Order: sequence, then structure tokens, then C-alpha cells
Amino acid sequence: MRIGPVKKRSTQPIQAFGMAFEAAMKSLAADFLASDAFRHALTKGEQREIPVREFFRKNLPDTFELVPGEAIDLHENRTPQLDIMIYDKMKNFPFYSAQSELIPAEALLVAIEVKSLLTAAQLQSTLRSASQTKSLRPFRDEVAGPRRDGEHADTRARYMYGLFAYDSDFRGDDWDKAEFARLSAVSEEISVPIDVVDRIYVANKGLLMPGEKRGMMDLPEQAAGLLYFYMHIYNFLMRENSRRAPAPYLDYAGRMTQGWRKLE
Repeated sequence: MRIGPVKKRSTQPIQAFGMAFEAAMKSLAADFLASDAFRHALTKGEQREIPVREFFRKNLPDTFELVPGEAIDLHENRTPQLDIMIYDKMKNFPFYSAQSELIPAEALLVAIEVKSLLTAAQLQSTLRSASQTKSLRPFRDEVAGPRRDGEHADTRARYMYGLFAYDSDFRGDDWDKAEFARLSAVSEEISVPIDVVDRIYVANKGLLMPGEKRGMMDLPEQAAGLLYFYMHIYNFLMRENSRRAPAPYLDYAGRMTQGWRKLE
């Protein structure tokens, strides 16, 4: 399911893949946007992250856990409260778990923020949250930036930060251009780089890739933006998780030598 570099990709799908891809778009994305859970969260605005979390939980491999909470590094830097954190539960476990979890920075792979209505104020909070998240130091090192086509792999850990919004207060044509322009203005105003947020999806409107200055509008009844949002997260998880070591839990716990003594 990996999406290759844009310059090397055909403009048309392989014929045998085309019909399956179209079916996936309808069943995976459009069906979710038409579901009762999505409609309830859209109208009520209560527990809005739950339908999004369940959508990803249902469609990602079982090894991945999706929970709300915070991440912390060995320098005691913490993220804000995150709506959805994705980590490999076969490699890692939370420090504690209640209604939200605290996980080590080395475990975090993807963070997703969920908004009912995307506004300028919400973009401000998203940029600040993403910046704080990417300021963590997993394995005592800085987080690597996004990898562009053709760049050599960086051995440092990466995070992907996504925003899912049920709606935007922008109305009218050219949503992608207007939303990107507003995001750029907010980024400049608060002096936070625009590319700390990797993907922004607004239901029934489209998808933005801020760091690449690209976007797409959703066509009626296709919801291609949501499918790409999901696929980009899926691809990132499979690449990053395969090269990521488990969290160094003993480093967080200290040397744990209290109580030990020689028996001879």
C-alpha cells in the first residue's frame, strides 16, 4: 500500500488495481463519513476523537495501539494532551493507563489531533501542539525532519503529526488554497514552522500537505482525501516502526539497584 514518489508514479492506476482502489475509496472512506458515529460527532461535538480513533483502529494492523494521552522523554519534556497517539503495543507499553496514557517518547509514532470546526484559533493551537511534540528527544536525540524524495535516510526517530477536522469555517470554492493561505499566515504570526504539521484533513473538503505546499479537494461521494490521509499514516507507520527500537524503559526507571546484595 506504499505510495511511491510522485515524480515516479504513473498518472493512471494499474488496470487490475483500478477497480479495487475505487472500491476501497468507497468502502473505507466514504462509508465512514456517512456513518452514524461520524454524523453524531459532527453534530454533537462530544467525544469527537472516538469515531476517528475507531476508524484507524479497525483499519490498521493489530500491533498498533491508539489511545489519548501524553508522551514524555528522558529529559522530562512532555507533549500536550494528544487526542490520538499511535504506538506498537508489541514493542512498548504505557507507564500508566487510565482514561489517558503516558508513553515514552521512543514509543510514539503518530499523533492525531481531532477538531470539530477548524478555525484560525484552532490552527494556532495545532501548530503549537505539533511543535511541542516534535521538540521531544527520543533516544536522547532530536526528532528527524520529514524525508523528502531522494534524501538519504536519517537514523533519528521521526514523528508524524496529523490533524483531522470534521469541518472548516471556510465556505466556498478553492478550500485547499484558502486553508493553506490561512495556515501560512498563522504560522508566520506565531513563528512556528508550517511543516511541523504533516497532514491536515477536513471532512468532505480535502487534504493538505503543508510541508510540500500541496493540497487536494475532495470530489463528491469519493472522499479521496480521507483515504490518502489514512494511507499516508499507514505507510509512515510501517516504515518508521520497522526501524524503531523499543523504548529504553530501564533508562526511565534508573539503574534499579536498590535492594540487591551479593549472596557470596
